[in-house]
Amino acid sequence: ASREGKQMLISVTLDTILTELGMDEGFAVHPRHDCPHLPAITGVPTTGISVTSPCSDCTPDTATQENWICLTCYSVRCGRVVKEHMLFHSAELSHPIVLGFEDLSVWCYLCESYIESPVLYEAKNAAYMSKFGETMPNIYPE
Repeated sequence: ASREGKQMLISVTLDTILTELGMDEGFAVHPRHDCPHLPAITGVPTTGISVTSPCSDCTPDTATQENWICLTCYSVRCGRVVKEHMLFHSAELSHPIVLGFEDLSVWCYLCESYIESPVLYEAKNAAYMSKFGETMPNIYPE
């Protein structure tokens, strides 16, 4: 087979594999800027935020994997890919907004969306300082 034919076969095979795995369509995340649940956020505790805090419901072997912090009560729980403790926390206590320690993204369970707002700067900055040891650049226009 020609080189062009082999490349075509590889491309078709890769496309088939990605389709079978449900990974054939990438998407950009477009955070919501008008989340109506922002008033649920409370101020960062004087102790700050530690991105190394363990999930308070997990066993030691999974306690530090993919954790989120509730921006209402500042408790730390694991995300959906581990044991879903933050999802349960949010549902049980009606605390909708959480910040992820991996990428410092903020999710609203009620909007079912990532969110962005200047209101998030205090919490995001506290987590950023814990993670990187410096102040987060303020990306929000004043």
